[in-house]
Amino acid sequence: MTKKKRNQEIGTEGQATEIAEVSTPFSLEELRADMATRKLIDYELLPYIDLYMDQVITLMSEQNKDERHRIPLTPSMINNYTKQGVLPRAHGKRYTRDHLVDLTLLIYLKEVLPIANIGELRQLLAEAGDPAWRYQNISEALERGRKGILDLLPQESDNHEELVLQILRLGLFSYIARQTALDLLDLARQE
Repeated sequence: MTKKKRNQEIGTEGQATEIAEVSTPFSLEELRADMATRKLIDYELLPYIDLYMDQVITLMSEQNKDERHRIPLTPSMINNYTKQGVLPRAHGKRYTRDHLVDLTLLIYLKEVLPIANIGELRQLLAEAGDPAWRYQNISEALERGRKGILDLLPQESDNHEELVLQILRLGLFSYIARQTALDLLDLARQE
């Protein structure tokens, strides 16, 4: 059984952003089941034809529909990423499959890394492989990360102390992972 709640988070510009009503796990078992089934849309299923902004927003919303605490992608976000040079400009008013790959990277990493660093990483990935390769690696990294987190989830939700300690551990793990990612980006700049 799930319960509904209204959630508010702070956006990248420091403004409170309202997230639509989301379904949150009511039990640890539901969280496990939900995490086990999440995955990106297969690359082959991404549209071959170029899309207009509203179509991109719809597709990316579908891509992330199971992410409960995700701030929805908006046209102004896409425009800001383009202005900052993190996302290539649209071709006319249309976005390609390559843009969808880049937006997928941005959507997942914007809560973890500074936007400028994501732009650097996007460029390094573009130099290393084509969009299909990049998307496959994003998908595989997300899958491995979810499986690793599933192994770290507490066994019982009725043990409040263990639940709180695991929240602490996961939060600190996120901090260490972020710092390590930034250190590795520094190394990649040197090469």
